[in-house]
Formats: sequence, structure tokens, C-alpha cells
Amino acid sequence: YSASRCGGIVAAFGAPDGLGVIVDANQPMEALTGRSLAEMTGHHLDEYFTEPGHAREFMSAVLRDGKVTDCELTARRPDGSTTVVSYSAAVYTDGEGKAQGVLASARDVTDRKKFERLQTTLLDRARELDQAKTDFVSRVSHELRSPLTSVLGYLELLGGEEPGPLTKE
Repeated sequence: YSASRCGGIVAAFGAPDGLGVIVDANQPMEALTGRSLAEMTGHHLDEYFTEPGHAREFMSAVLRDGKVTDCELTARRPDGSTTVVSYSAAVYTDGEGKAQGVLASARDVTDRKKFERLQTTLLDRARELDQAKTDFVSRVSHELRSPLTSVLGYLELLGGEEPGPLTKE
């Protein structure tokens, strides 16, 4: 493989005994982390994420299962800015099947996550408005029914017998 030939965000990690140690990365990975390959080489993957434990769990799962797809991690740059990425990784082996390391790729899903948060906020607001509408219709219905019931009661009284002469009573 050649990390420099891959167009997406790619990083390679050392063999299982060097769990999560970066040995190669391409330019998009440098842009993601805000660090050069020279700065990243020899450092653990978890140093570049907001939740190091989650990054270690990801790497352990790759080594245990041979591959992992769509694991979301949040990368942190030296300036404090973050990017949400979806990582997929697989163990690569030599001709005899012995693990040589891990090749990982990632895609930036920051915009998708922002959209999902906005969508959740809008759905919550729509539910609130629907409940307000239901409450309003219920109140209006009750407020109209009460006086109409009285009017209907008087109409029934008047309509039940023939009217007689009006008296002072």
C-alpha cells in the first residue's frame, strides 16, 4: 500500500505490538490532525482525538476482529478545533497471514453531524408545536361547548311546549 497514493484520509499503524502507533499517513490525515507526518510518526492514534479511550477501543476492535467500519471519532487539532470523522480500518498481513499493521481510512462527517443535530432540534420543536396546537384546540372546544350547552338547554325549553302569553313572571 502507499498512503500518499490514497485520496481520502489515510493512516497506517504499526503491527499489533505497537498498538495504535502511527507509521505513515497522507496529506489529508495531516490536514485532519493539523500535524505533519514527522510530528505524528511514532505517536499513538489516541493522542489526536477528544476521547482517547474510544480511539483505543477502536484500535483494539480492529486487531480483535480484523476490521471495523464506520467508527465515529472526533479529531482535535493543536488549535483546539475539531472534526468528526467516520473511521474504517483493517489489519493488513504478510504473505503468511501474519499481521503487519493496520490501515485506516476516514471521512469527514462533521457537516452530517451538524445536520443531524439541527434535524433533532427541529423535530423536537415540531413536537412542542403539535402539543401546543392540541392543547389549544382542546381548550377552545371546551370554552365553546360550555356556553353552547346552556343556549341549547334554553332552546329545548322554549321548543318543548307552545309558548303562552308573556307574564311578568
